[in-house]
Amino acid sequence: MSSEKLTAQQEAGRLASEIFSKLAELVSEGTGVLEIEQFICKKITEGGMKPAFRGYNGYNFCSCLSLNDTVVHGLPSSRKLQSGDLLTVDLGISNNSWMVDAARTYPIGKVPQSALKLIETAEDALKKAAELCWPGQKISEISRVIAETVEKSGFFIFADLTGHGIGRNLQEPPTVYNIRKSQDATLAEGQTIAIEPIIGLNKAELLIAEDNWSVLTEPPTLSAHVEDTVAATSSGPKLLTRLQ
Repeated sequence: MSSEKLTAQQEAGRLASEIFSKLAELVSEGTGVLEIEQFICKKITEGGMKPAFRGYNGYNFCSCLSLNDTVVHGLPSSRKLQSGDLLTVDLGISNNSWMVDAARTYPIGKVPQSALKLIETAEDALKKAAELCWPGQKISEISRVIAETVEKSGFFIFADLTGHGIGRNLQEPPTVYNIRKSQDATLAEGQTIAIEPIIGLNKAELLIAEDNWSVLTEPPTLSAHVEDTVAATSSGPKLLTRLQ
């Protein structure tokens, strides 16, 4: 890994982690979803960096804000957060054209215990997968650990939604599946990947909403999506988007 790449991605990851920490205070009942988008844009700009999502494949926002049965790619809106909601905040940051990508799911007010368990399971799967990110590790083993962790909890994996490599581009090879998948790719020294378990409370199909972005579940079910950018180094995995 070049020192330029590592430094740039670490700086971007630190900013992402700080934004998520502040969002934990901002995201509450009555907060407008668009207000969260504006906060994220402001913080990225103030940090001297650029929102990696804006302009990507024609996307117009700094973040994806997905509520409840919207699994990914939810658009910011005037809707106010209500008790019982699950909100996933997914954001990307570009620092000197080096990218990081990260997501967190926040429970709003009083949510069912099953919803909290859903988030906890996604976080646990991500943590266990990240711990495997050493040079030479098979991507298929990372996928296996995610799948095994989620299956033990009885939740549903959206198999078509995956993690990915990340560097100069927001999405690069390899594909990091959340299901068991036979593939020969291994992590190289200095390679960075975005690991992102995306799971549902119940089994469901995925549909594209009329806005042509939001991915919905049918039948509707709560979903959780957590993500970190992780670097494989000779000294061990580095979670770039999560302050230690």
